Amino acid sequence: MEYSDIWIVDDDHIYVYAAQKQLSLHAGIKQTSVFANGSLAIDALNELLNTKAPLPRIILLDINMPVMDGWEFMEAFNTLTDEALKTVAVFMVSSSIYEEDTERAKTYKQIKQYIQKPLNKEKITNILSLSI
Repeated sequence: MEYSDIWIVDDDHIYVYAAQKQLSLHAGIKQTSVFANGSLAIDALNELLNTKAPLPRIILLDINMPVMDGWEFMEAFNTLTDEALKTVAVFMVSSSIYEEDTERAKTYKQIKQYIQKPLNKEKITNILSLSI
């Protein structure tokens, strides 16, 4: 199975569509991999680790999703011990305006930044600059 460099882990189809359009328009990124919950994304990461396939460069992670939310994803992500995971830049992208969520995101060293939806040119430029 092949995945692209940017993963969107979010169950909101409208947001996913808009994010893909923004990434294409402002960064020329034509393909992303989309996972409707954290469990599907963790399964895909495990598959890539098992086959020694390239990992995503960027994960845009929502907080509120069914099955496995963004926080549960981060807990599972932290249990993966492969050294290659240090190359994956996770960005928490949420509509939540709660200070607790922003502060909680700072407790995970893998989360590069907490970003409020929606994505725009400035936010995409920032994401790409922080994930180099």
